[in-house]
Amino acid sequence: MIRWGMFIETIPNRTSPPAILLRESYRDEAGKPCKRTLANLSKLPPPPIFPPWQTTYGYFRLFSSSGALERIQFHLVMEERERLIALSQVMIGRLWKRWVPLHRGSPTRLAASHPQFSAGAGSGVGARRFYAGSSGP
Repeated sequence: MIRWGMFIETIPNRTSPPAILLRESYRDEAGKPCKRTLANLSKLPPPPIFPPWQTTYGYFRLFSSSGALERIQFHLVMEERERLIALSQVMIGRLWKRWVPLHRGSPTRLAASHPQFSAGAGSGVGARRFYAGSSGP
């Protein structure tokens, strides 16, 4: 019958900090007790230290009653809104640069909204149309 158990063992060292090991103890078929090291826990960071829950709850109630949470939320929402507006302007600019050269409409109609087209360019002889890959005037 094989019995086993896991435990944490601290092994002192002479000149360095003690080793903290996760070990397993068991008995082999002959009934002899044996130990095996599963992991070295010496290098793990210390567990975080949190204040008592009453302290955290007290600060939460203080911030909530003074309106600080609403001000923080408003500030974060405005920052995110500005970021999304800037991103949408960049994306609209990229789409506009792709769409305008492919548009085969009247250049005079697009002249007011895009500087690439001149107002004097008609659709008669010598008129230029811009397609994808062209460098423009």
